[in-house]
Amino acid sequence: VMWGLSVRHRWPKLPLVGSTLLAVGLAWLPELLLVLGGAQWGGGIAPAVEGAEHVLLSIVGMGCEACQLHVRSMLEMSPGVLGSSVHLASGSAEIWFNPAWGFNLTSVVEALATDGYEVQAPVTTL
Repeated sequence: VMWGLSVRHRWPKLPLVGSTLLAVGLAWLPELLLVLGGAQWGGGIAPAVEGAEHVLLSIVGMGCEACQLHVRSMLEMSPGVLGSSVHLASGSAEIWFNPAWGFNLTSVVEALATDGYEVQAPVTTL
């Protein structure tokens, strides 16, 4: 539609070419990432489920639902995390992760400490 109007009204074509290339590039971005990253990451963009591990953390300092959401979003953004669940009432967090994708429990504990939460022992790997 825009191309037809551009030809009909003799509008400049350069902005239209740029936006068209951007749209096509974004449409094909997931496939491009699979092709370019397939060998390095085992064929996918998300961490592989094979070899996944599960850890249960006891977290002190969560006082409200906003704290619970903050802890969960911080865990979800950590490398190698497949999923997480944070329980406000029990003060615990479960993390499912793949260590081959760069998950580092020490850095997660340090990031939680920086944000004002304390991870108490025991830290249980299931």
